[in-house]
Amino acid sequence: MTYNPLVPLSRVEQKTVLIAYADSVFEKGEATLSTLDKFLTTHFPAIRGLHILPACEISEERFNDGGFSQVRRDRIHALYGTNEQFETLMEKYYSMTDFVLNHVDIDNPRFRAYLDGDNLAGDCFFVFSEDAWGKRLANGDFAQIFRPRPFPLFTIFRRKPSGKFAGKSHEKSVSELNRRFEGKNLDALPEEYINILFVFSKIKNDQMLLDDDYQHITHLLTYLENRGQIPDNLFTVSKTQETRNKPYIFTDHIHTPENLLTILLPCTGISPEKAEIYAGIFKAADTELFGEPIRALTTFSHVQVDLNLTTFEGLKLLCDDFSWYLKMDMNMLRLDAANFAFKKWGTSCFGLPETTKLLKILYLSMGLVSPRMVPNLEVNAPLSSVLNQMADKQAPPPMMYDFHLASMMPVVFHNGDATPLLEIFKMIDRYDIPRELTGALF
Repeated sequence: MTYNPLVPLSRVEQKTVLIAYADSVFEKGEATLSTLDKFLTTHFPAIRGLHILPACEISEERFNDGGFSQVRRDRIHALYGTNEQFETLMEKYYSMTDFVLNHVDIDNPRFRAYLDGDNLAGDCFFVFSEDAWGKRLANGDFAQIFRPRPFPLFTIFRRKPSGKFAGKSHEKSVSELNRRFEGKNLDALPEEYINILFVFSKIKNDQMLLDDDYQHITHLLTYLENRGQIPDNLFTVSKTQETRNKPYIFTDHIHTPENLLTILLPCTGISPEKAEIYAGIFKAADTELFGEPIRALTTFSHVQVDLNLTTFEGLKLLCDDFSWYLKMDMNMLRLDAANFAFKKWGTSCFGLPETTKLLKILYLSMGLVSPRMVPNLEVNAPLSSVLNQMADKQAPPPMMYDFHLASMMPVVFHNGDATPLLEIFKMIDRYDIPRELTGALF
């Protein structure tokens, strides 16, 4: 079929595309993109279409959401290969890859810069001090936000200390806190106690902990076990966390550091009546010694921080990354988590009118800069939401990545009955979708 630039879908019709992770096929000592290309060329030479799921830089040592939590969105992960290898693969095949609109990984350089003290970098994200977050929470600003997963909507991080403790090691801050305890005629506390106070709010938030934070729980338990004193009212197990570590959270009656110290102090021979004094000193010194605790919007997981596209800095970060894809010779670009991309407090923050305007800008950019590339909008939502977007007269997506038809196929073949597909087609007919888009469900 001849490609007509005025009808981008003419380039897509009747195409078969294999979907793969960048490391679906691997061989020791070889870039996985090269291995994948060699594998397909040798064993499946008839396959000419290739959809590579997110292949940009990730953190291998921890959860990265199958590559959808990207540290950098303009650089291929070193294990997979180079930017040049990826671009060559996109050119060789009838190709598609993914661009995640909603978030980046917490190790993204801009988020790291914010935690290191760059306030301007913080404009790229939705970050709040504990006081500001608490006021918005009480005001109901976050009550209607749609969540695709059961984890906490906001994840707690710490910025690096400023002032005279800037650049000081964590161990020196622990020593300084004990010095302040002793200055009030109190006994120094075991470092295991101080470290559990350091991560208290994260544990209380029921968020999945990174290894550096989780070790403070295991060190405390080891310390208490060696003394033969592990209180049975200290920890319980989270019902929402999904982690390789045992997901400890505090028991229901531990609400404050004072409650925690009331349990821990007797284990070292200190009166629990002094818990309030210790907790007060810790609270007064916490930000100075250990850095300001902040809450960042993390719609998908504790390592995926949402971009703030209402600011210049946030929109620039998105556009800078998006431009990297536009210069490649690929056929389709799947826009992931797009309906989450714009936030307005007091709403669901899903599929807002502003999101439609943002998508229209992206579609126009692709049409002007890379007219051969067809946008493919990913919407993992009820079919009615998918069809409503296809019927949108303001910015109808050229294509939509729909999960419903694919999930129905095994049912149809297993039962030998195409009725479910017919019901879907009847539902499609009830929407005013432009004729050229009715076949655009990918």
